[in-house]
Amino acid sequence: MPVIRHLVLALGIVGSTFFALAFLASIAKPGFVEEVARNIIRYEIEKQVHEKIDTLDSSTLSDSALL
Repeated sequence: MPVIRHLVLALGIVGSTFFALAFLASIAKPGFVEEVARNIIRYEIEKQVHEKIDTLDSSTLSDSALL
């Protein structure tokens, strides 16, 4: 049990440090945080659009092949 306790403590410290640094970064450079969020959202939207296009293309090709 002491190993698990130390592991949980270490993970808590690492997580707290990460979020404290992220909070300080958002105060120091709000534009940077906005830019990172914008890039993440753009990437996710592009990924979903490409998946949808691929799905539509494959279904159209399979329909054409059946004719």
